[in-house]
Amino acid sequence: MQLVQHQTVPDQDHLVLQCMQSTFMLLSYRTGEAALYIEGYKFTIHSRPGIKVRWTCAYRRGCKAVVYTIDDRVVSTKNCHNHAPSN
Repeated sequence: MQLVQHQTVPDQDHLVLQCMQSTFMLLSYRTGEAALYIEGYKFTIHSRPGIKVRWTCAYRRGCKAVVYTIDDRVVSTKNCHNHAPSN
């Protein structure tokens, strides 16, 4: 996947990343936590092996959906969930 646009949203603490197929929203909370939203699904940081960040689905145990980012850029996704998105 190739990111085609980066834009910041003025009155909010998040970055919207638009991809050729999806819109990604990366939120950074004051608590230091982060969340990544893709097509209604929420991902949270699972691990940080080196410079790569592994994000896993936050809503269901057993869901195998995963996203990898490097420097806030999505580099790999397996966005196959075993449940509907949470709106």
